[in-house]
Amino acid sequence: VCIFSVLLVWLLSRLAPLLSPKGKCFTRTAAQNTLGQVLHTVFIVIAVLVVQPLQCYEHPNAKRGMSAFPQVLCWETTEHSIMLACGAIVGALFLVPFVAACVWAMYRAPNL
Repeated sequence: VCIFSVLLVWLLSRLAPLLSPKGKCFTRTAAQNTLGQVLHTVFIVIAVLVVQPLQCYEHPNAKRGMSAFPQVLCWETTEHSIMLACGAIVGALFLVPFVAACVWAMYRAPNL
């Protein structure tokens, strides 16, 4: 997912200046900035979905249910385990690489 996002940003940053009308300058850096903002928005949405299985509340019978899906009991049902596994996979494949790329970009920015 992260590699696809990087390739998409790179491709669109190369195509955007070619497709912009004459007289309206759309530079490669402007395209990269715009697409970076879009990916940042997607990052927030995905981060919220990843932590949903961890947001539990206590039932009156001392069991814990998910806030988003009260019928799913936390740490007791197969559904919750599947949601945790999916969240961990998405977090490892998108969130961690995105944060790493942002840290790398901040480190490299003063040298550009």
